[in-house]
Amino acid sequence: IHIAGQLAPQGAAAFQMPLAVLAAVTSLYGGIALLGQHELRRVNAYCTITYAGIIGLAVAAGTPDGATAAIVLTAGRTVASALLIIVNQMIHSRLQTLSTRELSGIASTFPLIAALMLIAVAGLAGVPFFSVLPGLIMAEVSVWHSALPFALMAMTVAGFALMIGALGYLTAKVCTGAPSAPVAAYVRHLAEDPFDIIVAGQRVPVGVEAP
Repeated sequence: IHIAGQLAPQGAAAFQMPLAVLAAVTSLYGGIALLGQHELRRVNAYCTITYAGIIGLAVAAGTPDGATAAIVLTAGRTVASALLIIVNQMIHSRLQTLSTRELSGIASTFPLIAALMLIAVAGLAGVPFFSVLPGLIMAEVSVWHSALPFALMAMTVAGFALMIGALGYLTAKVCTGAPSAPVAAYVRHLAEDPFDIIVAGQRVPVGVEAP
């Protein structure tokens, strides 16, 4: 989009404001929708929607810094989101659920999974020393120095803040507290059959051919 804007500046100027409004609304919608999610796959999806809005607004700024911010944000978000997908699969393969209503106490039973989840969430939340943070700073600076209304930047910041709040709450709920029923059941199963493995979502004793 940035390259097309350089080739056709008049067309880019005509579409700058509609693109910026769409991006701001998308970011705010993703943050609001995330507040009502109780399934980890959907949580990751709405984080992507929130980031899509921020990236779109950076591109709509029409500056080289905005284009660079979009690239950095896309790369950083992709890595963090991919790690969260892996964590979700690790949880589902063991507990057969990704509902936050059924998950708690992950850290005491699966410390490695909890640590990876914290790293992924920190990356999505823009914690310092993660690649997303420079992109966020460049995106906001590019919008600040553009002709776009301040309200649009405020909408993306609000969407991002809602996303951080929801991620923090859900991560704390899943990782801390007393082990939930699925977690406790998995621990009991391992105590009874410690040599079981997980194959295609089914527990299969070692030495038995997987179905």
